[in-house]
Amino acid sequence: LKVKQEQERERQLAIQKQRDEQKNEVTEEELANLFMGLLSLAVVEEAGFCTASDDNRIEIIKRLTRVEPKGQTALRDAVIIGIAHMLKVKQILVKLGALKHKFIHIVLTDGDDTASEESQDALKGFFLRLGHELGDLCTTYFIGVGLDWK
Repeated sequence: LKVKQEQERERQLAIQKQRDEQKNEVTEEELANLFMGLLSLAVVEEAGFCTASDDNRIEIIKRLTRVEPKGQTALRDAVIIGIAHMLKVKQILVKLGALKHKFIHIVLTDGDDTASEESQDALKGFFLRLGHELGDLCTTYFIGVGLDWK
C-alpha cells in the first residue's frame, strides 16, 4: 500500500510539474502577439508618433511645456498632416494585423490660422475620413497655448 501511495504521489508531482512548465511556456500565439505588438510600436514611432505610457508621460509633458508660440500659424495644414500620418500608421497596423492601439490626436495652437494653404473644406474632408477609418479609436483634443483673449 505504501509503495502505491508513493507512486501516486510521484505521479501527482510529475503532473503538477508538467502543468507548471506549461504555464511558463510561451505559446506561438503569444510570441506572435508580442512580436506584432513590438513591430506595431516600432511602426508608430517610425512614423513620428510616440506611444504614451506611464514611463514616458513625464517626458511628454516636459516637451509640451517647452512649446513656445512664435511666427505664423498654419493650423489647417498641420492638422491635415497629422491626420494623414495617423491614417498611414493605421493602414500599416491593419496590414500587420496589429491594430490594437488607440490614437490621441493633440492639436496645439497659438492663434488663428494665418498661413494655411489648405481650405476648411479640405480639413473637413480629412476629419470625415479620420472618423470613418478610425472611429472610436481616435480622439482629437484642441489646445490653445498663449492665446490672448480680449
